[in-house]
Amino acid sequence: MSLLVLVACIMKADGNASKSELNVVKRFLVANFGEQGALEALQILKNLLNQPIDVSEVSMQINRYMNY
Repeated sequence: MSLLVLVACIMKADGNASKSELNVVKRFLVANFGEQGALEALQILKNLLNQPIDVSEVSMQINRYMNY
């Protein structure tokens, strides 16, 4: 989930999420999670793109749960 939140932050960094950014993310998700997993992740991402996201909080959360 944190990965999707971070992707949403990056996509929204310039003020809007472009079609080309979405295509790159979709290819990554399909390659790593399969078609069904990608569809589920894209639905979550769609919701995340419509919400305000605190980048600092996301970064701290990722840092807490990563081993390295």
